[in-house]
Amino acid sequence: VGGGLAWLNERTDARMGLLSDLLPMVPFLVPPVAGSMGWMMLFAPKAGYINNAWWWLLERFGIHTQKPLMDIYSWHGMVFVFSIYGVAFTYMMIAPALRTLDSSLEEQSRVSGAGGLRTMVRVTLPAIMPAVIAGALLWIWIALVTVDIPMVIGTPADIPMLSTELVEALRHTFPVDRELAVGLSSIVALIVMAVWLIHHRVMHSQRNSTMGSKGSRTVAVKLGRWRTPVRVAMLGYMGVTTVLPFGALLVVAVTGSWRPTIQWSSASFDRFTELLSNPATAAGL
Repeated sequence: VGGGLAWLNERTDARMGLLSDLLPMVPFLVPPVAGSMGWMMLFAPKAGYINNAWWWLLERFGIHTQKPLMDIYSWHGMVFVFSIYGVAFTYMMIAPALRTLDSSLEEQSRVSGAGGLRTMVRVTLPAIMPAVIAGALLWIWIALVTVDIPMVIGTPADIPMLSTELVEALRHTFPVDRELAVGLSSIVALIVMAVWLIHHRVMHSQRNSTMGSKGSRTVAVKLGRWRTPVRVAMLGYMGVTTVLPFGALLVVAVTGSWRPTIQWSSASFDRFTELLSNPATAAGL
């Protein structure tokens, strides 16, 4: 997903200026703990807003079921939220590589008879492979030590993660289980080292090099009639990954409660007034 957004923004005419640069990064600007809570309010198996909207829609067609559209307290829910936050890290690595890639290399491939897919596989991907691997490596490192998402989603789902188990050993056990914490930390360190060795081996196995000059340039790929649908899809991505969870948080904050049916009659900004007048909030800020 990160590579696809980077290619659309940097190599095609679907780019929408600064907005295109912000689209993949917006989820990165929302703290994972807040984003995880937003997704929890949307896809909780019983009280999730989207799940309840899904049941309502099915009932309009005479379908009665209690199976949620997605249960956030599951492996696929955990992978979904992790993936959304991983997109920003991979995008940050891949986009600059595509931006500086000389498009004349791709043009020469097409002139030589290669199609778009073969050019992507034989020219573009090998040229940016260091950035792709670096993005994957960065996100693996960060995902291993991320606590917010596993704590909010994994704990109710009874999915133990190394990061949450490490926190439990240090903060929620008495006496502190330092031996377990050291053991878990060693496992994390070994995994990171193994990933780094794979990265090192892959990088040194590359046999591709590019030759360019000061005249290297980037020419946007013309999407033609697909330009507008692609832009709509990019905006839709921002809506799904950012607007929906943030909107769920805002609704609960304004109404003061999390229920399957939104109680708009109780909406007010009194909670924000109470929160901002709390000395603990001021000290935290």
